[in-house]
Amino acid sequence: MKNKILILDEYIPVRKIIKSKLKNYNLVFKNFNNQKQLNNYLKKEKFFAIYSTFGFSLNHNSLKFLKKKLKYIISPTTGTEHIDLNFCKNNNIKVLTLKNETNFLKDVSATAELTWCLILALSKNLYRFSYDVIHKKEWKRNSYLNHDLKGNTLGIIGYGRIGKLIAKYAKAFGMKILIYEKDVNKRKTSKYIKFCSIKKILKCKFVSIHIPLENNYNFLSKNLLKYVDKNTYIINTSRGNIFDEKNLINFIKSKSLKGFAFDVLPSDVLWKNKLPKKYNFLKKNNLNYIITPHIGGNTIESRSKTTNFIINKFLKNIRN
Repeated sequence: MKNKILILDEYIPVRKIIKSKLKNYNLVFKNFNNQKQLNNYLKKEKFFAIYSTFGFSLNHNSLKFLKKKLKYIISPTTGTEHIDLNFCKNNNIKVLTLKNETNFLKDVSATAELTWCLILALSKNLYRFSYDVIHKKEWKRNSYLNHDLKGNTLGIIGYGRIGKLIAKYAKAFGMKILIYEKDVNKRKTSKYIKFCSIKKILKCKFVSIHIPLENNYNFLSKNLLKYVDKNTYIINTSRGNIFDEKNLINFIKSKSLKGFAFDVLPSDVLWKNKLPKKYNFLKKNNLNYIITPHIGGNTIESRSKTTNFIINKFLKNIRN
């Protein structure tokens, strides 16, 4: 009898890859509208493994009925905030993710590319101009001010894999580059970058965030947000919970910055296709801003690479 694996990923190309690589398993592809539906389903079914990206919480409430049968959770993500790691450890459930897969991730640049796209879009006011043309039928080239990237300063918070890529892009555009990095071992000197304090970073024209969530929950606290310059643009494509949600919402409402671009928001990894009502105020916000639904790594090429890698990692674990 084939072991059953629950696949919680609606993306068709991913499903095709999984089908081709896991032919010796009983694959169950399911779509759920919310967490409650998933939890109710798992009360009745037993699985050897669960494959899941973001959108659902794999915690005590969802896994407690499976703990005697479930052996693996497979997630093609670097973040693990949607998985109860303590529960898994205590119940001998092996969690397979992309975390710490440094060599493999060097070839995955999707999030860095999105970050640079957002920086460009903010600097040129693309969303506002496009909205006015399409929805207001206006053709006013002087409605908003634009900025050159060349000569302006980019502050990078976190100098890991993605932070380094962003620094390279910024160098190519002739920007001044300041970096905040807590890990002294990552502070490697260069002719075109300078390491400095977080307070100085928050005064830059553009601030791009690239730190892991681990040990950085609510890193940009209410106290730190006070140092953001009113002419600063903030870009976050790392993790939403680097901000405290209440403080972030109040900060945006206060209009204490020039604009922002977020691919992530606090707790968004648990949302299922719906933006919470608490963000309805954004409709009336007149800042230069862009919000995308956590699409940083969601390209055809990257999804294919990460799916193949994580499934191969799973099969290797099975053989061992």
